[in-house]
Amino acid sequence: MAAIKNQFSDIDLEKLEDLGYLEVHEDLSRIYYTVTGDGQMACGASVATGENQGDVNEKTVHKVLVEALARSLANDRNNQYFISKYSLIDDGAAKPDLAAYDGERLALIGEAISNSPPYLIVKHFDDYNAIAAERKVWIVPNISVAWEIVRALSNAGRIGELPAKREGLTYDDLNAEIWGENSDWEFAGGRELIRELE
Repeated sequence: MAAIKNQFSDIDLEKLEDLGYLEVHEDLSRIYYTVTGDGQMACGASVATGENQGDVNEKTVHKVLVEALARSLANDRNNQYFISKYSLIDDGAAKPDLAAYDGERLALIGEAISNSPPYLIVKHFDDYNAIAAERKVWIVPNISVAWEIVRALSNAGRIGELPAKREGLTYDDLNAEIWGENSDWEFAGGRELIRELE
């Protein structure tokens, strides 16, 4: 947004919000802007979607979470992954936000969740549970969203009893309590991923 403000100093962000052309999201210790469908129509352009671009109507913060995991994996000196975003996998059976391949083998599936209804969380879990990947990662902006996922999966009978929610619980703690030591499922914090990349 800074580049746009520098080029067009008279932009009134509040007015664009009031007109329904722009959504502002404060998350991950930053402010993100998403141009709405009405905003895209008003300026005669559209946000890029499709393979390696994003899904239709996806918020900017969602794309940031996916990109943070993608860059974190690209920086992994122990693994040389081929990373694909927003692409069909498993002969079209699923379309995760991110898939990382080690050669021909699907090594990791990543799904960003920032504000999804419980039924969609359960659908993603069921879809990805049926796919052979070494790791399945929920990319979340904060631990509260991880708890929303856990609650949705517990209510749907996909995981066992919920552990007590307590202060100071880390993603590692939650992963161990929910998924166990040798699970292919895990949570990754978007804020932590971004901090590692800075």
